[in-house]
Amino acid sequence: MATIKINILLIICLLTFKISGQVDTLNYEPHETEVACDGKGKKCKYFVDKKPATKSEYDKAQAQSDNLNSCKPCWLKYKDKSGQLVYEGDFYTDCCIGFYVERYSSGKLKLKGQYKTPVAKIPDYNAGDCRRHGSWTYYKLNGDVEKTEVYKDGELIK
Repeated sequence: MATIKINILLIICLLTFKISGQVDTLNYEPHETEVACDGKGKKCKYFVDKKPATKSEYDKAQAQSDNLNSCKPCWLKYKDKSGQLVYEGDFYTDCCIGFYVERYSSGKLKLKGQYKTPVAKIPDYNAGDCRRHGSWTYYKLNGDVEKTEVYKDGELIK
C-alpha cells in the first residue's frame, strides 16, 4: 500500500513539473520601425523596414520586437523578412540557452549545436553569457557533414 502511495505521489510530482516547465514558442520576424511626427505630434508618418506603412502595420511590427522580451525562456523561431525560418532554439530573450538549429534558405539543416545552459538563475543571466558548449555540426547544402567542432564554455577545443 505504501508503494502505491509513493508511486502516485511521484506521478503527481512529475506531472506538475511537466506542466509548469512548458515553454512557449515564439515566431519572430525582425522589423525596423520608425515614426516621424510633426512638431505637435498630431500628424505622424509610419515606416516599417524603411517603407511607408499604416499605423496598424507599424503597431504590428513593433509588437513583434516587444514579443522578444517575453521570451523568458521560449522556443524561438527566427524568420527572415520573407517568412523563411533562419534559426530556432531554446532562448531567453535574444540569448540562446540550449539547443540551437540553423537552416539554409532552402530549409535544409545548416548547423546544429548546444549553448551552455545557465547555472545561475535565469533572471540574472545576461546576453554576454551565451556560450557554445559541446559538439557543433556544420552541414553542406546537400546534407553531408562539412565539419564538427567541440566547444567548452564558449572556447573552441577541437
